[in-house]
Amino acid sequence: MAIPLFVLYVASVLARIIPFRLTQASWQLEFAAGLIDAAPIALLGLILVHFSAFIDPGNPILRDRQQRFSRLAIAASLGFLLLIPLNVYAVWTGLGNLQTARTNVESDAARRLTNFRQTITTATTTEELQQRLESMGVPRLRTADLRQPLPILKQRLLSNLDKAEGNLEARKAGAGGALKEGIWSLIQSAVKLGVSSLALAVAFAAGAQRPNSERSLLESWQAGWGRNRLFQGRNRRQSSIADGEYLRQLHDDDAPRVP
Repeated sequence: MAIPLFVLYVASVLARIIPFRLTQASWQLEFAAGLIDAAPIALLGLILVHFSAFIDPGNPILRDRQQRFSRLAIAASLGFLLLIPLNVYAVWTGLGNLQTARTNVESDAARRLTNFRQTITTATTTEELQQRLESMGVPRLRTADLRQPLPILKQRLLSNLDKAEGNLEARKAGAGGALKEGIWSLIQSAVKLGVSSLALAVAFAAGAQRPNSERSLLESWQAGWGRNRLFQGRNRRQSSIADGEYLRQLHDDDAPRVP
């Protein structure tokens, strides 16, 4: 039962990350989400491997399989830990891409409006205005428009241009709200993926085992953490004792001496 679960996990992840786009922040987030969302399938498979070896400890095939998958679980646990900085980098890159895209769109729109205004104001004849607008991709003016005096035509075109600028400013305000929503969505995804990565790293560490070791990787981490805290506690106690001895010496030196 465990082997098909591992195959299903690999297939689920590949279905979400193909085609590969390693340099894109969106693909990196999708890659991390694919690994995390399907991880319970692989975790269940690892549990079944350990359970099978537990209920039949004398079976050498099951024992060998348990050891093999326990070593693979070490890589899985460390891999989920590495997903945390990858998520942070992908979110940071995504935020920069969102801001850059918005700035580019706004700059391009403002530049086009400025070019249109300059073209309209500097044209000396209706034919020249028509040719310049066509070169900028604007459809031909209507025959009724071309019959109008040039000052009136310019005034009407500039008035339309002013309305377009007003619409652009309104869109900028709306885009600001959409950008905030996009940023908040990326932050939420980063928090979710980060917490999930840490939880899965701990879960796989509980089922991971180094060669020639009876303890799981999680137990080794806990033992190392406990020794570190004990070492720090001893240092603090020794430092407190040394400080106490130093203060007593100062007190003895400052005490009045009887001749």
